[in-house]
Amino acid sequence: MPALNSAILLPCGSSIKNRLAKAAMTEGMATAAGLPTPELIRLYSIWAKGGAGLLISGNIQIDRDHLERPGNVIIDAKDGRMASKKERRKEGFQERKEGYRERKEVEAVRAKSGIL
Repeated sequence: MPALNSAILLPCGSSIKNRLAKAAMTEGMATAAGLPTPELIRLYSIWAKGGAGLLISGNIQIDRDHLERPGNVIIDAKDGRMASKKERRKEGFQERKEGYRERKEVEAVRAKSGIL
């Protein structure tokens, strides 16, 4: 049996430096607009420096209408790119506005029903 620290050659011709892998996890560390935060980038940097041969990314969504949870990284532009800074700013504002509206609706329902 090969040692965990031995390289492995994949059928495509690429090689992985060892047989250690970080499995996919749902980090939930993206912005409201679906962009990686500095903390998420730092986390993957730490994992990369840790020596694993393969880092499998967490939940990266390709459709913002079907998130696994808040905080997922989202790439859903038609051309495969992330939204521009202007698009993200507009979207983030809209999300905050919608969140505020939803909170007010919940508070109104709770107040009407006597649940506070």
